[in-house]
Amino acid sequence: MGEQFPFEGTAPNMFSGAELDKRYAVLHATEERTHTTSDGTFVWHYEDVKEILEAKTAGLTKANSLDPLDGYAKIAMNPLAIPPFVRHLVPLPAKATANNIDHERHDKIWQAMAGPDGYFRIKETAEAEEAMVGHFNAAYELGRIAIENGRDIIDISGIVAPKFAASVMTEWVGLPLEEAGMVEIWSRSQSGLLGRHYTNWREQAEAVRGLGNLFTASKNLVRARLKDRTDDFPSHLLNAGVSPRDTVAALANSLAAGVFTVSGTIERASVDLLGPQRELYAQLADPDRLRKIGREALRRTPGLIMWKAGATQEVTLASGTTLQPGTIFAMIEAANRDPNVFTQPNDFLPDRKGAQPLTFGQGEHICPGQWIARLGLQVFLRELQQKAPEATLIPVRRSQPAPDLLFSGADVVIAA
Repeated sequence: MGEQFPFEGTAPNMFSGAELDKRYAVLHATEERTHTTSDGTFVWHYEDVKEILEAKTAGLTKANSLDPLDGYAKIAMNPLAIPPFVRHLVPLPAKATANNIDHERHDKIWQAMAGPDGYFRIKETAEAEEAMVGHFNAAYELGRIAIENGRDIIDISGIVAPKFAASVMTEWVGLPLEEAGMVEIWSRSQSGLLGRHYTNWREQAEAVRGLGNLFTASKNLVRARLKDRTDDFPSHLLNAGVSPRDTVAALANSLAAGVFTVSGTIERASVDLLGPQRELYAQLADPDRLRKIGREALRRTPGLIMWKAGATQEVTLASGTTLQPGTIFAMIEAANRDPNVFTQPNDFLPDRKGAQPLTFGQGEHICPGQWIARLGLQVFLRELQQKAPEATLIPVRRSQPAPDLLFSGADVVIAA
């Protein structure tokens, strides 16, 4: 595709609004179906992305999904990264559900998390929603950074959204709520390692340390639950026969996955609803409209914009698209905007019907915690509208974000 690839040398997280819409339109207008860079092969058509996420086709694998983008070899060349890596991540943790290719183990863990009697399913209660409201209120108060012309200035993306998501996930897995601030930092580290290239060794080492601390905190909690069970997440997995090592991996990766996918979607949805979709903002008070608006936000602007997979051999997909061996980037947000599947794909249409967006994956790679993400987004948007019905966006650009191939967000500060 050469120069026609609209994200050459960049990533979708670096753009927003009309510019991002334009680039996705250019992407889908090309006759090519893949584009290969030094990082891997990018795939964006809905049917291709769906097949890659399902990982059932011979030659496709999800084993590399949670490998750092820089690769372990490059991290090993960083002398600053070696001490925290050895201290926290040796021996290497077990594969998480997202990249576990042992189907029997994967199914056992997934069922314990999201099956009919899974932890996330039995937690679907009014009490869980009430707790989320409490987390929103606490984060909102922390987000008040100034008063201008009698209006509160609220930092949504820098404070409220990530602190809300971190508090929700911290409480859900059973860690003490006072550790939510550290969970936010550790989750940012894990997300960064997955989607970013680090040019600064010290930054890379700090990210490795954060990831290591995430796993150490998870190990400590699982050790405690081996001695004394409660009704929390690790206890539920252990009671279901999941091994302690797999429970640690499921705990750590649930924390990491939950924080910045949820907060990223919140931030990007807030930009739409306080900007070009302002007429929808007041409708958030209606439960049915809230559900539909949240569903469309998850399609159009998910926090997780791509997912990494691999091909162990040359693979021809059902569409005829051919993939060469190596890393594959399944462009989830681009697939959710495929004009062959979604009419007016770049428009925000809450009453949209038709195909299921690929935001939460497909097949074996489907998010076990998607209910938390859906409810968390709805609670946040509803409570924001109630607290700040006349909110307006304040133009802000803290800095150009580093290219991130997996995660996205937006700068959001409001006058309430």
